[in-house]
Amino acid sequence: MNLSNARLERCATLKSLGLSLPCEVGSIVARGFADLGYEAFRVLPGEKLISLFTGKISSSSVTHDRELFVVPDVDLLVQEILRRGFSIESLRFVDQHSWQLRLRPSDSDMLICVEELELGSVFLSATEQILTGHQ
Repeated sequence: MNLSNARLERCATLKSLGLSLPCEVGSIVARGFADLGYEAFRVLPGEKLISLFTGKISSSSVTHDRELFVVPDVDLLVQEILRRGFSIESLRFVDQHSWQLRLRPSDSDMLICVEELELGSVFLSATEQILTGHQ
């Protein structure tokens, strides 16, 4: 999974828009630092985190740390899109260059169309559009 600062920033934006995803053992979570960007962690049993950048294990109250946010994979984003009443009309790899995703809300004929270079990014963009109501 791409864990660049740009991707982690997009995931932080989803949290600020109200997206609440399950955080359990094995999840990837991240936190932003004002001067350093973002750091990603894997959730371990016993309220512990392991940094995916340094390998350092630390104790943290994962469920109560407001600075942490879940870094969703494509599966989690698809589940969230479907949970919010959208169906996936199509997902295409266009000209071996970019991914195009078309979603339809269950209560409308309007389509949401998103195109990105990376598969994970196309689902992040679609989720952001759903959360902001920009359809």
